[in-house]
Amino acid sequence: MRFLARTVATLLMLMGICGAALAHPPSKVDLSYDGSNLYVTVVHEVSDPTKHYVSRLSVFVGGKLVEQREYKDQSGVGGLMETVALSGLPKGAEVKVVAVCSIMGTASGTLVVK
Repeated sequence: MRFLARTVATLLMLMGICGAALAHPPSKVDLSYDGSNLYVTVVHEVSDPTKHYVSRLSVFVGGKLVEQREYKDQSGVGGLMETVALSGLPKGAEVKVVAVCSIMGTASGTLVVK
């Protein structure tokens, strides 16, 4: 009986390790700004965007959270594209976007308004 319990525990641990190995954070966050809108492209390639996806985007301007969006899935296997209305940002303002994976990890991108 102990052998069976150890075997099951070992298998569960290996499955957890393999699952974590397959999970990965977004690989890139690209940002562009046109004076009215912030365009966000998150590269997060997955095989099943209903189970492994970008779960949250947080937008910061000058270190302050100005917008946060939550997701229950990813629109495609390649990642996520969003448009965030941010009009009137002054020249030199720093915009940072943090993308959070539903399974593990984060990625961020930063842009300085020109």
